[in-house]
Amino acid sequence: MKVIGAGLPRTATTTQKLSLEMLGLGPCYHKRDLMENFDEHLPPWDLSGGGVTSVQQWWDRGQAAVA
Repeated sequence: MKVIGAGLPRTATTTQKLSLEMLGLGPCYHKRDLMENFDEHLPPWDLSGGGVTSVQQWWDRGQAAVA
């Protein structure tokens, strides 16, 4: 992960996602990805079972994230 853009709801995170991808930092993870693919994306966030290793492997998929 190279860039994390954190913002409150309705603060242009979708625009940030698109901009980061246009700059070559894609794929960029957006909280919308979690909501659209809940079953696939939720397990890495459950730290009670997988731990840091599973979260790190999951974050390694992309170079940027906005939430």
